[in-house]
Amino acid sequence: AVSTTTAGANGLTPLEMDAQTVVLPSTEVWPRTQLVVTEQPDDLSSPRLLVFQQADARSQYTLWGWVRLLPGVKMPATAAPTIGSQPLAADATGLVATPNDVVAHYADVLLNGDASAFAAEFAAPDTYRQGIASGREPYAQIANQTKGTFSETYAPVPEQTLVLATADGGALAVSAMTTTSTLNFSGASLPLPPERKTRTR
Repeated sequence: AVSTTTAGANGLTPLEMDAQTVVLPSTEVWPRTQLVVTEQPDDLSSPRLLVFQQADARSQYTLWGWVRLLPGVKMPATAAPTIGSQPLAADATGLVATPNDVVAHYADVLLNGDASAFAAEFAAPDTYRQGIASGREPYAQIANQTKGTFSETYAPVPEQTLVLATADGGALAVSAMTTTSTLNFSGASLPLPPERKTRTR
């Protein structure tokens, strides 16, 4: 549907489903979260971290989201699937920081880069952050050339941070995040790529 709507600009992303690591939850309540680290895809790109969620005991696990593991990332040790990893709350204490705080801090780093007060908390170089920064440069240049303004925001989605404990007392956290980009200018025109266009009926 996305590919058709964007005239092929946003095509389908093939996902490797063969698992090299499975992180299962140890819990008697739902919803449940399962993490899967895939084998390396045939195109030799980075393995994916797949996030599956089961709504209730009679439902199948469904794909909640996925990310590419950045080069050099090493997954922490987790409990064997036969034992299961303990789910943690997004505001769980006893860690270096709560998962909610980690996600909020990373959102600030995405916005402010090395100028963020939290930049030292995250490994660098970070190819994802670099991609975000390079992606905003053309819009910032347009704003500068047209005497306009360009701004972005990054915000975690409430209730969409999923956390499982690791074997060393740490935690693996994944979170949904919204990004809003705003470009304002007047007296000029800007052709938009198909995936950026909206249709009004």
